[in-house]
Amino acid sequence: ETVTEREILKAACCNLSEASETSPTVNVAYTDAVTGAKEIRLLGLSGIYSQLLTEAVPNFRGIAGSYGLYFIPGPWMESIQVTKGNGSVQQGYEATSGQINVEFKKPFDEEVPRFYLNLFGEQNGNMEVNLHARHKLNDSWSTILMAHGNYMEGNQDRQQDGFLDIPHARQLNFYNRWQYNSGKRLESQLGWRLIHDERQGGQYASSVHAHTELYTTDVVNRRGEVFGKLGIVFPEKPEKSIGNIAQLTVHQLDSRFGIVDYDASQRTLLLQSIYQNTFSSCSHKYKIGLNYRYDRWVETIDSVERVTLESVPGVFAEYTYNYFDEL
Repeated sequence: ETVTEREILKAACCNLSEASETSPTVNVAYTDAVTGAKEIRLLGLSGIYSQLLTEAVPNFRGIAGSYGLYFIPGPWMESIQVTKGNGSVQQGYEATSGQINVEFKKPFDEEVPRFYLNLFGEQNGNMEVNLHARHKLNDSWSTILMAHGNYMEGNQDRQQDGFLDIPHARQLNFYNRWQYNSGKRLESQLGWRLIHDERQGGQYASSVHAHTELYTTDVVNRRGEVFGKLGIVFPEKPEKSIGNIAQLTVHQLDSRFGIVDYDASQRTLLLQSIYQNTFSSCSHKYKIGLNYRYDRWVETIDSVERVTLESVPGVFAEYTYNYFDEL
């Protein structure tokens, strides 16, 4: 299923978690009512069994999984592709229940405004700003800069149980991409992203007696990404191409739940090379490729540290048969 921008606009949303609420094929559920963490469930399985991609690159894994849906603002999205069940092997082995791929606004797309500014506020203390600026330098180079910020400080407690219904939140999110097209065989992208997200939930001061110790949560995510793509296309045979992807991610999570401290850091390196072509006709397609992923987690729970390393090289091949779009 492809969710277009028209469908996303049906529910004026702030991020990916809310953009999926109008889709009948995707279930969005809270995993933690106190911190507001959400996950997308496919085929009834928990979110850890589905794979979240940004422009066909696996993203927001590991310690970013709990809050990754908040890190993709709604106005940045061009479309969403949802695949239930086993998807393509080229994105790896983690898509047990399905894949969700998000496409962002393109710097070379003339339908994207050169400058866009959106300001939003409501009486419960929620404020948000979104902007992006697109510029075409010449026939080959174009760039887009997108920024998002939100601020939520209102105390909502409709059940009057002493706990905040919506955590206090502050987020700054920046994304910049440069795109190159030689007009012949070479296409490339370079980009970076910075995210700073804070969330405070739990009990609030005026909800209990002064001598009672409050149960509060405090979660801070800091994340940086750098990525590059290099593609070789063949105009005389559009189905034939070579693609190379590299992405480096650094994520730091500092959190406190009541009296328990949990801190974690994750370093991820992803490398991938893909070759695709057809056999006798466009009905017979195949892909072959190599990939490599390196992950290093350092988790600390109340001064007890655990280090996890994963180094996973891989090779994949995929054949697709398409009979006149009917089979």
